[in-house]
Amino acid sequence: MGEATEKTNRKKFLWAAKIVLAVGLCWLVLHKTHLKDKLEIRERSGETKVLWGRLIKRTQKGDWLWQNPNGTEIIIDDKQVIRKTNGAGNQEASFEQGLVGLAATAYGNGWAWLGVGLFPSMIFLAAWRWQRLLRAGRVKISYRKVLMLTVMGNFFNNALPSMIGGDVVKVYYVMKSHPKRKSHVAIAWVADRVSGIAGLAIICLIAIAVGWQDPLVQEIRGPVFMVAGLLALGLTVLFVPGLAGKMHLGKLLAKLPFQSFVDQLRKATRLYSAQPGVWVLAVGLSVCVHMILLSCIYLGGRALAPGPSYHSYLVLLPPVLMISSLPITPGAVGWMETSYQTLFARAGVSGTAALSLSLFHRFARLLWSLPGLAFYIKGPQFKVNETAVKQVDQILDGQTEGDE
Repeated sequence: MGEATEKTNRKKFLWAAKIVLAVGLCWLVLHKTHLKDKLEIRERSGETKVLWGRLIKRTQKGDWLWQNPNGTEIIIDDKQVIRKTNGAGNQEASFEQGLVGLAATAYGNGWAWLGVGLFPSMIFLAAWRWQRLLRAGRVKISYRKVLMLTVMGNFFNNALPSMIGGDVVKVYYVMKSHPKRKSHVAIAWVADRVSGIAGLAIICLIAIAVGWQDPLVQEIRGPVFMVAGLLALGLTVLFVPGLAGKMHLGKLLAKLPFQSFVDQLRKATRLYSAQPGVWVLAVGLSVCVHMILLSCIYLGGRALAPGPSYHSYLVLLPPVLMISSLPITPGAVGWMETSYQTLFARAGVSGTAALSLSLFHRFARLLWSLPGLAFYIKGPQFKVNETAVKQVDQILDGQTEGDE
């Protein structure tokens, strides 16, 4: 009883720490952001001045029709506007849209809405990937139900600030309908996660190889290859029998907190080792899923952060998505926004534009996760309570085999 209480208290403390960290990260993100438009000009005296307000429009002569915070309107000669070198090496006006202006721009931009409209195709493919992994693990379930569970899980992940994650919800439903295959459901979930990360890594590495001489690629390829190398080394140590002992890492690995997840991953490897085509299909679908996601964000970026090329998005977004997928804060609040600002700053994107890009990403996810609420209300009649969450967490963590 005491051990269970200690685990509960530790979980609550960890949750509180994540919330505190999320608040701190949000403060840092907002510190790099501004609501109003910003324009730097050089006055006749030669002094530099920063104007805050709203750009109404550019005149036919190229001058700037500007509205000050007090509501007065002025015309600024284009020759007064300071030019700066952007990430592509070109000179451009030192103008930055604020969050309000960026939101208005995205709302009236057809490319941004096209990106939002393409988002569901990614969900359809992701559901198919999980269904194929479940079927390969001898868990037969219809595509219609898997799609419903995927959307429902997205709703819990994106719309509810709850400790009940979307993965727990959808895995619980499948385990409930397949009580003798609980561990196989957990293994299929692990395989789904791994294939997703592999798809992102493939896209990023190919984009780096294609643009090897690109200045942005040269700046980021070192850290990316270092992380990929460490990941490959870690997987080799974990899965090559006897290698951990030869490197005197056995005791260290036994103490790692994710040891239970590694055990599940090993089970997934053994389960699907006789079906290599399943892994190929899962990773191939992951590449397609993430290419659609990256394209959706790029289309939104045409309105919000138009500077970087499509290739730059393929280089920068995979690391952003992989970093923000780490469970550092609830719902990656603040953590994802920080990742966007940090990495896209390398492409000359302002903190405000990077934040708007992150918010666009969240908006698209939230919008297409709302149908999950209807599926949950009309779905099988049971309640996902705290006891259910603990049972699923134990199985996903490998604490119990789960099969009857």
